[in-house]
Amino acid sequence: MNTIVISGGGTVAVATDQLIGIAQSLEAIRDGSLYSHRALVMIDSLVSSATLRQADAPLSAVDAENALETARALLVEANERAEFLAGALRLSARAYGVAEHTLESLAEELAARAGFALGVMTPMAVIAALPALLLVGQALGIVALVPGGREAMTRTATAWMADHRDELTNPLVVALIRLAVQSSDDYLGGLIGLPPEVSRALGDEGLGLTGVNTTAGLVALAAGAFGLMKETPVRVQGSPTTGFIGGKPLGIADRLDRVPGPESATGTARVRIDRFEHDDGEDSFEVYIAGTVSWDVRDSDTPFDLTSNIRGVAELDPGSREAVELAMADAGITDSSAVVFTGYSQGGLIARAVAASGDWNTAGLVTFGGPGGQIELPADVPALVVDHTDDFVPALGGVESSTTAVHVERQVYADRPFDNEFVVPAHERSNYRDTAALIDTAESSQLRATLDAIDRASAGGRLVASTSYTAERVNE
Repeated sequence: MNTIVISGGGTVAVATDQLIGIAQSLEAIRDGSLYSHRALVMIDSLVSSATLRQADAPLSAVDAENALETARALLVEANERAEFLAGALRLSARAYGVAEHTLESLAEELAARAGFALGVMTPMAVIAALPALLLVGQALGIVALVPGGREAMTRTATAWMADHRDELTNPLVVALIRLAVQSSDDYLGGLIGLPPEVSRALGDEGLGLTGVNTTAGLVALAAGAFGLMKETPVRVQGSPTTGFIGGKPLGIADRLDRVPGPESATGTARVRIDRFEHDDGEDSFEVYIAGTVSWDVRDSDTPFDLTSNIRGVAELDPGSREAVELAMADAGITDSSAVVFTGYSQGGLIARAVAASGDWNTAGLVTFGGPGGQIELPADVPALVVDHTDDFVPALGGVESSTTAVHVERQVYADRPFDNEFVVPAHERSNYRDTAALIDTAESSQLRATLDAIDRASAGGRLVASTSYTAERVNE
């Protein structure tokens, strides 16, 4: 589907770019007809019918005066109709946004209650199924200890997901996954026996003291007890960027092209940093962050692994974030340097975490398919969040928490079959590039204003260095 839906940016409106473009065109017609009407009024005030009669003007001049009157009436009508239609479209976008927000809030409340009830019932279900669970646990433990066992389990899980990617790519299933993740803290509340009122008060529906990050943190803590998901020291190594793309970014698709990965000719690099020199002597920077390369949870040699994914959602300073900040320091970025972050997948999660930390002078943020929805963004940071409604990876970060970031969504496989062999086809980088190209040609003034604000950091600067960084864990 080549339709993008735009929301956020401090408004409740939700609409396709086409609808927004039509509304803007109608408003342009309204303004143009008003300007033309005023011009005709001024002309008509200089030459009246009485003046024409007094000057014994020819009949054609009188006809012209009558035509002016007709034109004025038509322009008034055009202005009123354009005003009405534009207002109706804007109102429909706001009404749709309010209805969607109301339904989402209701769904989140129901999911929270269901999660809490499931947590309450889990101990009884575990007791009833304890013999079977022990057998399964023993089998998994034996397989994990056998050489190649963990890899076999990973292949089995991957094969299962590949066999069920039709279901996993369904937007309804993606929405259910998002709600399940969002209500995971309520499940824990029920599991440990908190009163329902206390669980709701602590969670997303109340004070927000617990949430997706709480659950992810507990998963990391529990895994640590088995020697899994443990953080290690990280080191980075920089070298001049290969497959060099010069100058400032020329749109959102160009930004995604600069993110390291198999489609950007940067080899094994995970971070790319471009430095721009400005006439005032100040430098600005663009930081591009890649996605996950390993699904290992123990003895991984890269910080861009599953451990960093879980710890990133938990907001526990994962190794991939440390790698990014080490690269930034090496590139000469200080806490006063203007920085724009762009990230894909786990890179989007880390870009959002670094941008939201307050440790850096963030001038802009762009994320593609990142599971960082629950990381709150400063209201003054121009941000663009791009997700696919049939990609469950962003759903693993819960419901989008920022109302000031511009959020662009697209369903990739609404009306066409899968065109790749990936387990999560809508998450594939080439599909996000297609969406980025649609964003680059979008008409929405709200979207264009955000893109202009993001581009402003490097505007007028000269690209003087581009460095790509590899990252590795230092396993003891």
